[in-house]
Amino acid sequence: GHGERFAEYFLERPNWRVHPCQHWFSDNKSGKFHCPLGKKVVDFADETQFSRVSMYLKGRIWLEDKTKMWDLVPELMPPTYLIVDRQWKGEIPSDEKHPEKLCWFIKEADRN
Repeated sequence: GHGERFAEYFLERPNWRVHPCQHWFSDNKSGKFHCPLGKKVVDFADETQFSRVSMYLKGRIWLEDKTKMWDLVPELMPPTYLIVDRQWKGEIPSDEKHPEKLCWFIKEADRN
């Protein structure tokens, strides 16, 4: 993510250094995650619970919530259909409209 890039820039400052870290948790998809040693809050970390400063970019919801990408540039997005609270939102898909496109991906829009 962006946190690694910000950390590289901060380390160019003369009084900034890398804080020792420890294993925080693991998952099957991304592997091992680390946090500051002793789970202390440090000046900057890409996980907000360990950081004195949060790295939120104004407008980033347009990149993180995939349904917003459809609102922003629908001409660049594949046919997109939404289910919200177990109900179709907007256009309802039908096999008659896109019979050649039988492959579907179902995903939470706010997850990577």
